Amino acid sequence: NGTPGNTCPGGPCTNHLTTAGIYIHGTVGNVIVKNIAINDMFDRTPCVINTNDSASYGVFIAQTTASPMGPFLIDHITSHDMSAPVTVSAGAAGVNNITVSNSTLSRASIGITVAAGGGTGVSSGISIFGNNIFDNYVWWDPGDHTHLNGMHLFAAGGSGARLSGLSVYNNYI
Repeated sequence: NGTPGNTCPGGPCTNHLTTAGIYIHGTVGNVIVKNIAINDMFDRTPCVINTNDSASYGVFIAQTTASPMGPFLIDHITSHDMSAPVTVSAGAAGVNNITVSNSTLSRASIGITVAAGGGTGVSSGISIFGNNIFDNYVWWDPGDHTHLNGMHLFAAGGSGARLSGLSVYNNYI
């Protein structure tokens, strides 16, 4: 039901493992991802019920330690054909000072995801601007198994989890 370039090129796949072009985790900060193309992590067949699509990311930042992470600049990336080109997943310690800017993200279920969680996790200083996000229709299916969002920005996992200092402007979705 899709062709990820890394496990079954040129043909349909029934299983797909989680894939990331760039995976950042641990105690990390002062990271710049700029002027790069990350494409074809999972070329999904449109309008087909696909219950075994796994996560596929362009840039995936995962807060996996007890220490806060940041700052991060994701700027001028081009990314298409994957479930989520830019994803920030913050746990209890939070991810701070995140900028996602001037990027072109297409053919994805969710263009940009920022998730704060872990009970008391607070992520702050988040700026998202100047991005062009389009063509998420390839992730639609009759069973409605996937999000179809330009951006999905949320806090979950506890009453103290929150996004703070969030600025979203001058994006085209």
